Amino acid sequence: MGDAFSPTWRPWRFAIRRVLAGALVLVVVFVTIAIVGEVLIDPAVGELGPLAEMAALDERRRQLDLDRPLRARVVDQLAAAATFEWGTSIVHRRPVTDVLWSGLGPTLAYAVPGFCLATVAGAATAATQLDAPATRRAAALNLAAATLLGMSSLVLVVLVHDLFATRLGWFPALGWPLTPGSHLVGLGHLLLPILVWALLQWGADYRMYRAIFIAEARQPHYMYMAARGLPRSRIRRHLLRGCAGTVVARVVQRLPHLLVGSVVIEDVFNVPGLGDAVIVAARANDRALLQGVAVLSAAATVVVQTGGDVLARWLDPRLRLE
Repeated sequence: MGDAFSPTWRPWRFAIRRVLAGALVLVVVFVTIAIVGEVLIDPAVGELGPLAEMAALDERRRQLDLDRPLRARVVDQLAAAATFEWGTSIVHRRPVTDVLWSGLGPTLAYAVPGFCLATVAGAATAATQLDAPATRRAAALNLAAATLLGMSSLVLVVLVHDLFATRLGWFPALGWPLTPGSHLVGLGHLLLPILVWALLQWGADYRMYRAIFIAEARQPHYMYMAARGLPRSRIRRHLLRGCAGTVVARVVQRLPHLLVGSVVIEDVFNVPGLGDAVIVAARANDRALLQGVAVLSAAATVVVQTGGDVLARWLDPRLRLE
């Protein structure tokens, strides 16, 4: 325990261990993705269609080197994942790397602001419950959060789009311009997708932060501070600082989800992001694109989790005991 709380705690040692563990996880994930892709997804069927003649499918498989041993193909997949070269997408007729980069911009354009808005709103509304957790306002917030969590995301997105974009006309119906190759979009197009993302996320964030803050407030030392007559504002500052490590760890867990965004939002608002690309690739058996998205998501998860773990333990020494 003394080493964990010591001021000489060296985060770089913990970071090295996490990086090595993350590298091992990435290798396992890459191997799994490669094997699943080789066994379950047939690019020849994706290109020629399920009704193609068997002779044509066999010929196309030979052209794609699918008649080679599974071990050799998996090794090639690992080499491709290490260099971020997954070949050409059969749907977009472009290199997978180009498809990923072109879809990443539209997804992050609405996902990042929506994520930040929901995180701040969830933490702020949860913090208001520290002084009066049993008021009518608290009951209303709890009811709103439970309603959002219980409602299907598809139903919620469609309802919000129909009400505010179609019927009232307060926002554009499309979240991205229809002009091919357009990468510049105004805030008016993105505002409603941002708000919808924040609405979908707020309920879970509010309940999570509320539970974290209340659990921290029940620690004996805060009760001792109150008994000693310390100002409530000072106790609150100490409490929020004590929650910082746990909150950072929770936020970091959600960050990788920003890469693929929301499939429902991108479909309803016509946003050409990665979520939409995944659906199109799955329908067309586009193995190269599916593997590219899976590897990119796995790599981002490991990197973000490693950095978040180091930051959380630096903010809260109690987490170093885990």
